[in-house]
Amino acid sequence: MKNPFTKLIHHYTYDMRLKTKLVISHIILVLLPTAVLPLVSQMVSWSVVPLDTLMPGQAACLAAMSRADSIAASTNSRVFSFMRPA
Repeated sequence: MKNPFTKLIHHYTYDMRLKTKLVISHIILVLLPTAVLPLVSQMVSWSVVPLDTLMPGQAACLAAMSRADSIAASTNSRVFSFMRPA
């Protein structure tokens, strides 16, 4: 018994009509990349969109943290100033 892949190649090479061969080759050469390209671009856009939405939020969070630290530092210096030796 022949290998199924060998049988398929033999059928494509010798037994199939030219019109059917052209249809199969066009599906492989044109439609397959056309179907894959939107999928790849969609996957790339899904990874870019969260980065664009998270970056401004991170910057705002870091700015709020630095403001809170500066407020805490100034409050600590005023609250504990009476405890320092003169």
